[in-house]
Amino acid sequence: MRRFLIGLLIVSGILFVIPLVYVQVTVPDVYKKPVSDSVQGRTSRISELAVIHDYRKEGRRVAVVQRPIIFIFESIGHQPQRFMVVSRGYKTDFASLPSLSRLFFNPFDEYAEAAIVHDWLYAIAEPGKKREADMIFLRAMLDDGVNPIVARYFYTAVRFGSLFDGGGYGRESEWTDAFYSVPLETDLPIECIPPKPVTAFYSLTDVVSVDNMDPNIDFDKYNAYYAVLLQGYDPMTEPWLEALDSDACLKSLGGVVAENVQREFQPIFNAFEGAERDQVEHLLTNSRATTIQIDLFSRDLYAQRYMDAYLTHRFGEKAPKTIRCIGVEQRAELMVDILWGLDDEPDWPAMECATVEGQDPLETDD
Repeated sequence: MRRFLIGLLIVSGILFVIPLVYVQVTVPDVYKKPVSDSVQGRTSRISELAVIHDYRKEGRRVAVVQRPIIFIFESIGHQPQRFMVVSRGYKTDFASLPSLSRLFFNPFDEYAEAAIVHDWLYAIAEPGKKREADMIFLRAMLDDGVNPIVARYFYTAVRFGSLFDGGGYGRESEWTDAFYSVPLETDLPIECIPPKPVTAFYSLTDVVSVDNMDPNIDFDKYNAYYAVLLQGYDPMTEPWLEALDSDACLKSLGGVVAENVQREFQPIFNAFEGAERDQVEHLLTNSRATTIQIDLFSRDLYAQRYMDAYLTHRFGEKAPKTIRCIGVEQRAELMVDILWGLDDEPDWPAMECATVEGQDPLETDD
């Protein structure tokens, strides 16, 4: 028994030391030494995730990204170089821990967001970038305050996981099965998913112009400016809109809505027969579609209240009600113009709503 305990202690010591030595020898300092005044990392400390009930991926709970997760990278000189964005609708199982490891580590802990970033890099799988994706995972964990020993253990685990099927890097299903519709409560059809981008990384200078900034201030002083300006930014927006507006997607989604109703309300349908059953099924299908639309509309109104509060604080007035009569993209551009304008008072353009005879389209708005 004594020999067994000594042997167990030796093996445990070796397993404890291996990750520390492996990281120290193989990982460049820029990935293992966070800097106190750096803004490298997520631009927001809040991650909006929708946890899916009774949904498992290889035995692990799954959640959906509700707001883009933006991660800024810096060069060795701490200048912002590039960033990546985990897009809305992305489905994650957090830290992909083996069953044995789950006895000691909770998949949803301080390293959860870093794991989502890592999953996204694996889903896009830019050729030749797997080691970099793993090192970014290490740095993201350290930036998020994960214990350095734990972070090194996880990094070592994903590196050795590469020995088996590349650890899932670039596996086709990592993209085709990676997106979930929260309103529909089901995976998005492949016809509605945008093509996988060539790279997960974007250049900050391609998105943010510094032409109008004070030339006497060092470029790297704008780190915090970048971090704030990118809040909520999602470069996948246009590809998403194109995919969701395609004829193939519209056809597939219509069937998904109907299947969703069948799945949820089958016990109710079984209580009816014949024409009466068809009538109830038609009613519930339309009701389900209406609920989805109301949910999206309600979120928009909820967000508008925050903007109205800020406008009232700054200008003493809310946005005109007709602002909701224009498209979301137009509305965003208009708000940028208003908030960044030089005038002390907002100059709202004329915005007209489509009307139905005898009815005010905004009469229900308080």
